[in-house]
Amino acid sequence: LSPWALKKVNRRHASGLIAKRLEEEASILKDIKHPHIIGYRGFKTDSEGCRILALEKGERSLSEVLEERLETEFILRVMKSVISALHYLHTDVKRLHGDIKAANVILVGGKREVKLCDFGVSIKLDATGERILPGCVYTGTEAWNPIEVIEEETDITPKADIFAFGCLLYEMLSLRPPHVDKLVVNEDDDVDDSIDDEEYIESLGSRPELPQDSDVLGDEYEFVLSVFYACTEEDQEKRPSSKKILQLIEDHEKSLG
Repeated sequence: LSPWALKKVNRRHASGLIAKRLEEEASILKDIKHPHIIGYRGFKTDSEGCRILALEKGERSLSEVLEERLETEFILRVMKSVISALHYLHTDVKRLHGDIKAANVILVGGKREVKLCDFGVSIKLDATGERILPGCVYTGTEAWNPIEVIEEETDITPKADIFAFGCLLYEMLSLRPPHVDKLVVNEDDDVDDSIDDEEYIESLGSRPELPQDSDVLGDEYEFVLSVFYACTEEDQEKRPSSKKILQLIEDHEKSLG
């Protein structure tokens, strides 16, 4: 078995968007070294024209363990790992990750290590680190995107990643993707069950609603919930920075002893 994870684009797609994103991901990861970002191992084109990106091997994604209530100790470990990676990206590398979600968080060594992966749609920030460069587009995944991305505003800042981070917390609290509860199946359709996505589309860019059974979350989840609410404010000015969130987590850890 290979000790590396391999991402491949075959020759048929070698000149397309997928190949371009793989090359960009390789160029980004090659210069990044952080304990909570997946490690770069190499990039090449083989004899058949396939582009291959070799990465540190993870065992499974966070989305694969969202089946039963997660303990707060594990949630806090994920929070701290991902937000420290984001703080490094936003301040040192001056980049947005651009697609924060549970599927792009890798678990290594059981659940001991947490690493951010998939930089194919990462975006460069300007020299100040305050907003994306002109002409750049924040892609993300629509259910995790903030309102400023949904409405195609041009002033996209690191707070877009923070909203998606809040939606990642939602995934760990609710055990489901954001806004999926707004998709309605029409069982009366003559041909097939169809999906009514009107309510879902209207909900995009807003704070996802926690399921009713989340009321049973104990006091130990109070801190996680407070960060979730802060990160998913529709007004990006009200969302905390990655630095602020990291400080909040460290203060919370100290309070726990």
